[in-house]
Amino acid sequence: MTPVSHLSGPGLSAPEREELAFLIDRALAEDGPDRTSAALIPAGLALAATVVSRGACTIAGLPAAAEVAARCGAAFAACCGDGDEVDGGSAVARLSGPARAVLGCERVLLNFLGRLSGIATLTRQYARALHPTPVFDTRKTTPGWRRMEKYAVRAGGGRNHRMGLDDQFLVKDNHLAALAAAAGARPISELVASMRAAAPDLRIEIEVENDADFRAAVVAGADIVMLDNWPTDAMRAAVAWLAARGARRVQVEISGGVTLARAPELAGLGADRVSVGALTHGAVWCDFSLEMEAGG
Repeated sequence: MTPVSHLSGPGLSAPEREELAFLIDRALAEDGPDRTSAALIPAGLALAATVVSRGACTIAGLPAAAEVAARCGAAFAACCGDGDEVDGGSAVARLSGPARAVLGCERVLLNFLGRLSGIATLTRQYARALHPTPVFDTRKTTPGWRRMEKYAVRAGGGRNHRMGLDDQFLVKDNHLAALAAAAGARPISELVASMRAAAPDLRIEIEVENDADFRAAVVAGADIVMLDNWPTDAMRAAVAWLAARGARRVQVEISGGVTLARAPELAGLGADRVSVGALTHGAVWCDFSLEMEAGG
């Protein structure tokens, strides 16, 4: 049983630790003091308890669980690590200490584990189905939870797309529509040149809707070209054209309409990456319980 260092799980960055601390503050504040335990449970009673998975899942959120327990005054020790796959009925962590502390942290602790493990579990399914093509998340995250949900994607074997609007250029269809409405359509080459001039160090990604725009984006020097909701045969042809061109390597990203059923088909197209918004917005919580033992 390995103790977890609070807020310092595998791959948990400083900004992620900051976001997590804020989320825990809010979660404990909204739960309020445990009046039931204060009224009924003797102050000196000690308890030990085990966090148990009710179904097979990929674990994420142990640093959060450890910190919640610590804030409430309970000791926490993990029985596995973030990214580990466990079966239903498996012991995930153990808590001990004052009964009031163990009872008081239960729901908040399980909520963090349930939400983040749900994302990691779905991500692991996509990562396996799309192998060897890596799966990336999107910005379709719960407001305020972006860094932690993206952490859970990594725990599940996925990769993070841009964190926000400021760390990469990404020209989407609505940018093009807005430009067309304002001053008429501009060639993709002009757009790429404008972005390079504005921030030379930022990567440029362009979403394209047809083969002509795909080729124009490649020739213009985009770093990544996104094929959004393209038919399979059209994507295969685009990747083949790029490979035959043989010059500067541009990454091809597949997006839109990606399901687990379709994943094996997409994995064989030779793209560099597949982005899936459902990793975060479509994940179902994993279920955990806290099983009590008398006498901590």
